[in-house]
Amino acid sequence: MSSNKRNGLITAIICFAVFFAGTYAQYQISPLSLSIMEQLGINEVQYSQLFTVCMFPALLLSIVSGLLCDKYGVKATVGIALILSTAGIVLRVFTNSYAATLGCMLVLGLGCVFMTASSAKVLSPHFSPKELSSIMGPVSAGTSVAMFVAMATTAWLPGVKAAYTVAAVLAVLVLAAWYICIKNPEKAPSEPTEGVSMKESLLACLKSRNVWLGGLTLMFVLVPQVIISSFLPQALQTEKGMSGTLAGYITSAYMLGSIAGSMAGPKIFATFKPKRAFLTALSVLTAIIAAFGWHIANPVILIIVMVICGFSINTFMPIVYALPISLPEIGPVYAGTAGGLSATIQMIGATIIPSYILAPIFKNNFKGLFIAAGCFALCSVISANLLPLFGKKK
Repeated sequence: MSSNKRNGLITAIICFAVFFAGTYAQYQISPLSLSIMEQLGINEVQYSQLFTVCMFPALLLSIVSGLLCDKYGVKATVGIALILSTAGIVLRVFTNSYAATLGCMLVLGLGCVFMTASSAKVLSPHFSPKELSSIMGPVSAGTSVAMFVAMATTAWLPGVKAAYTVAAVLAVLVLAAWYICIKNPEKAPSEPTEGVSMKESLLACLKSRNVWLGGLTLMFVLVPQVIISSFLPQALQTEKGMSGTLAGYITSAYMLGSIAGSMAGPKIFATFKPKRAFLTALSVLTAIIAAFGWHIANPVILIIVMVICGFSINTFMPIVYALPISLPEIGPVYAGTAGGLSATIQMIGATIIPSYILAPIFKNNFKGLFIAAGCFALCSVISANLLPLFGKKK
């Protein structure tokens, strides 16, 4: 193995770990919800705020993170975000009040926010454009793997403080690995030596039709993902009479499909000949399953269907994340800002649309809610097919 490939593999593992550490720290609190509510003396609404507050920096700072990465380099910029994230995860071990815990939760995802914008930029020197989308799959799977591990194993730990301590140790190790192993990508001869102007970088990305289409594609597939993850257990229990345990298993099957999609989906896309038909089929499958899959009465079949849905949705993400590097108007120079803009549009689909638009409209009407999720997924057929992913004859 060449030194460049070896360094690329190390870089990819650390990027995976950044995604894993932040997401793991967030999703730890789900299995511990009752203990945390009792310990802090809070109600269900306040617990929900604890769980979701770390998502808002992604909505507000994604573009800023990309601009800073393009201007000052990924090592320093992501490194500072990781310091703040690690501080939040470590200090959470010692908090005994709701306000302090809320503050820790607010910053613990900053490393993931900055990594989302810059992962393609930091990996691009080590991999060709064709290899990049394949390596982005396992890297971005850090989020899905962390969700699954946190949900499956946190309850085994002896208590809240022990769980927080495990997350804190992991975060410190990831921070150390980042500063020891990660280097800023070497600049190409055509790149400015002093870093690009933030205004220039932002304008280049705002003018790029493909950056907008990429962000919209991610938004369209994240709406059904969030609705399935958030509302499927409740719908199966209240409307179909399933037990909470069985509904949890079915939702976990979706997470396993998500991991498989992130890991294997881009490689299948790279080798699949009718690429346009492949992505179109994934969009249509996602739309049908999101809208009507929860009506399937047989739990085994429903588990299989949810694995397929998770695979379909999460195949899109690494492919679209890797796209800006190959765009002539973006390339490595503006890749951070492009990733930040796409992530901002994506987060609208992860936060605003499901929680603040669809949920208030449909309330307990799960049939309408899931059909709406399917309609958003169907919109990705249009946006994905307009992206330059297929070549001239594919």
